[in-house]
Amino acid sequence: MINAGTTRLVGLLALVCAAALTLVLETGVATADDGQVSSAVVSLSAGYQHACALTSEQEVLCWGLNGAGQTDVPEGRYRAVSAGSWHTCALTVDGEVRCWGLDQHGQLDAPVGQFSAVSAGFDHSCAIREDDQRLICWGGGGSLHRIPEGRFQALDAGRSHSCALALDTTIQCWGSNERGESESPSTRYKQVVTLQSNTCGLTTSGAVECWGAAVGREPTAQEGTYKSISGRWGHVCGITFEDEIHCWHLYKYSADQAGETLAPVGRYAAVAAGYRFSCALTQTGKVRCWGAEDYGHHFAPEGTFNEVSAGHFFTCGIEPTGSLVCWGGKGNAWAESGHEERWSSQQFHQVNAGSFHVCALTEEDRARCWTKVGYHTPGITDVAPGRYASLVSNYITGCGLNVQGQAFCWGPFEDVNATPLGEWNSLSTSYAAACGIRPDGQIECWGSELGTPPVGSFESLSLGRTFGCAIDTDHQLLCWGRPWFVWRHGWSETPIGSYAAIDAGPNGYCALSTDGDVICYASVHTTDLGCGERMPGQGLDEHCRFARGDWTRAPNPPYISVTTGADHACALKADGALDCWILLRKPTAVPERIVAPPLGNLQAEDEHGDPAGLLEMEVDEPVERLGRIATRRLNDGRIEFAFDPAEGERVLPSSRFFSADSPVGRWRHSSPVVIDGVEWGRISAQRRAGGELELSFVAADGTRILPRSRIFPPSAPADRWLRSNQFDAVGE
Repeated sequence: MINAGTTRLVGLLALVCAAALTLVLETGVATADDGQVSSAVVSLSAGYQHACALTSEQEVLCWGLNGAGQTDVPEGRYRAVSAGSWHTCALTVDGEVRCWGLDQHGQLDAPVGQFSAVSAGFDHSCAIREDDQRLICWGGGGSLHRIPEGRFQALDAGRSHSCALALDTTIQCWGSNERGESESPSTRYKQVVTLQSNTCGLTTSGAVECWGAAVGREPTAQEGTYKSISGRWGHVCGITFEDEIHCWHLYKYSADQAGETLAPVGRYAAVAAGYRFSCALTQTGKVRCWGAEDYGHHFAPEGTFNEVSAGHFFTCGIEPTGSLVCWGGKGNAWAESGHEERWSSQQFHQVNAGSFHVCALTEEDRARCWTKVGYHTPGITDVAPGRYASLVSNYITGCGLNVQGQAFCWGPFEDVNATPLGEWNSLSTSYAAACGIRPDGQIECWGSELGTPPVGSFESLSLGRTFGCAIDTDHQLLCWGRPWFVWRHGWSETPIGSYAAIDAGPNGYCALSTDGDVICYASVHTTDLGCGERMPGQGLDEHCRFARGDWTRAPNPPYISVTTGADHACALKADGALDCWILLRKPTAVPERIVAPPLGNLQAEDEHGDPAGLLEMEVDEPVERLGRIATRRLNDGRIEFAFDPAEGERVLPSSRFFSADSPVGRWRHSSPVVIDGVEWGRISAQRRAGGELELSFVAADGTRILPRSRIFPPSAPADRWLRSNQFDAVGE
């Protein structure tokens, strides 16, 4: 909450010269709900998979992926920060440049001196000297070092080209010009941003013009006028003069791939666009981030499950009734894949999710496979007839063991489909390979090269894209793969302990210990990022030692099974409860303190739909009251949730029921609350020790909002809606 009496202008003129992605904010001192003053965020910067903020206390805070140390901020006081691809640069209060993170091309070798602005790009960095306003760049190489002459006030370092805003308000660019991205018009501008093969400028009149790839050599103007803009890779965001955020893509093929343009509703002071995500600062001082493939697949739905399987960016589970449900994917595609209608008369007892398809076993042990809507790969659903004991699938390959122990595989790869003869205890598949355990415990593989599996006697195994892991008869975990990939990603660094089960996803794995804990390791999936060090003792490029990932643990053990997807995992408890979580730190997971206001009971609706006799307390500052959580008890004991917006009809999420026997102390989420095509968030509830339910609302950026009146009592009458007090569903 912003204290209006303490609103102040924070270093606006001095910070205008910061990097183009580092956005200057006109803000105030943030006041927490307990009245204590805390530091305000005064600027934001978004990079490849991390983001940074500068506070009014001259502190830099960074979050997101940290494979190269790009979020490990050195001690000190700062006045500007810029997040690049795998490194970060900042200006100290004395005007010195400090950089940290990946240093494969010298992008951390900052020059000595005092500077007024700094920008971290893909593999290079640039700054403006304080004494003569001239440019200097380091790291990278080639045309990126051919910086223009002149005096400048702001700059933005990109991937293969960079641009700067001259004192005369013209834009000058250098580096690549294959698509006209460096041929800036002669218009007058007040801001410049570089994208992968584009450049955009904010004119002095507030119009946005872009040139380069997809828009031709002539600049294309975006409709509307803006106070500030930010752009990275394929999308641009701007703050309008009404304090709203508009985001758009410059390339048709990239439109809404990760939700980076779907800004939450609200009023904002600034915005920073990163790679497949965006961050912004609200008028009340909150930082929100969105995008980065957050498809809701890590939110476990209400209910219990007998089995669960995580696909690439979706999850499927089998309910105690035998019904199979799937959730996640862009636009919740897997909930609409048609399987529920097609197999509505079937009951299942096993499910296995791949990249674009799902296979499941019916009660009669018959295999059924299907793909998401609009996707087709030859052979991906061509299961051989017969009765099966188990199924496995990964990427676009599936295999199964029939009840006689024989192996059958299907998919587009003939060498994988040609399964070896004989009996097997278990199978696992990779992209174009498969492995199995013979009755004597030995591992045998076929298809594409996956490295040499370990020798010994094994009980279980699971394959990722370039590696495999297995548990031997002594309950030890071993992993292998193609040597270069194993060394690059750290797959051989397995945890010490006693393990009962293993499940690998494309880029990581989770292991279930014999005492019910789950430990996971996931690697950053990277393409050619231009690394150049040599692998020790060999003549191969290391090609990204920094791509090694993170260790995480499941939140609430003990568990009885675990499954791993592309970036998330789910674990099942003995009572059928399900936990799902993200494996890698994401730039959209903004660290912040949650302050809980005093508890209050829900209010009954009167005949007009308003809380009977309720005069709500005014908060310190007026906020936009967007809605209430509505709750009622059904005759079968379940609790039903709904959302009542301040304007419009009641919204009923597709998954909105809290079971009567849900455990104490575990938050359970509804499916998304979507209004006019925009996801506002999810209703969340947990059962308390006294039997009452505590309600909350998880905003689209992950912020948990706790309304003042949020307790649903166990004595509430059946079939009568009770509602929370009004609150702002975007957390302001």
